[in-house]
Amino acid sequence: MTDNVRYLVLKALVNVSMDGRSTADILPRFQSLSAQDRGLATELLFGTLHQYFSLRAIVRKLLSKPLKRRDDDLVLNLMLGIYQLKETRVPDHAVIHETVELCVTLDKAWAKGMTNAILRRVQRDDGLVDKAKLSDWDRYDLPKWLNIQIQSDWGDSAKQWLESMHQRAPLTLRINHM
Repeated sequence: MTDNVRYLVLKALVNVSMDGRSTADILPRFQSLSAQDRGLATELLFGTLHQYFSLRAIVRKLLSKPLKRRDDDLVLNLMLGIYQLKETRVPDHAVIHETVELCVTLDKAWAKGMTNAILRRVQRDDGLVDKAKLSDWDRYDLPKWLNIQIQSDWGDSAKQWLESMHQRAPLTLRINHM
């Protein structure tokens, strides 16, 4: 199972969010992957972490009842699946299949139906994620304390600053003519 890109990313997410590890410690694990898979793994890891608070809030709103703390890896799996559905060009059927299969890999086959239902709901309703009515700190993917501090420091221009900070940076290429 160690050659499964999504499994490696999920383990990395568990290490960062649950174990407090640094991504710098985790990235060397991706070196054994092909260049294409390494690019996918890096995008999935950093993209999911970048949207961590909003994805977590969305998953919590979509669950009919909260999962136990020992099942936080399932929450991360759902976050990873929703990130792929929202932000990548990976076909939806592949995202859903791989995310559901990760439940088996995690020895939590009982969660397959729940995972499938949540991801299919996100897939069917494009605006579902936008309608989730997230708090400011979740919407801007910041811890609550940091959002409060920024709003306090920046006043009326805080919202504009937070929105610009949350946008993906443009790609800039420089050609070096030697």
